[in-house]
Amino acid sequence: MTIDGKREQIDSFPIASTKIQELMHQLLEQINACKALSEKLFQVEFQTSRNQDSMISLIYHRKLDEVGKMQLVISIKSYKQQ
Repeated sequence: MTIDGKREQIDSFPIASTKIQELMHQLLEQINACKALSEKLFQVEFQTSRNQDSMISLIYHRKLDEVGKMQLVISIKSYKQQ
């Protein structure tokens, strides 16, 4: 998010669904733990359905290199095991 042209970090979004709020915190931990994932990240979009299915889109300014792609796969696999 930007305010007056400056990037702002959003740590919570209380009007979002409970599932999105939960996913935001978990994703932020994963992104902060991996420089390859956080460096080129431009935007994150969350969607949830009424039955709590969810989709997260990570949008990057540039293509991820192979290290970034592998780290993303590892992060997703570790999240699914939780």
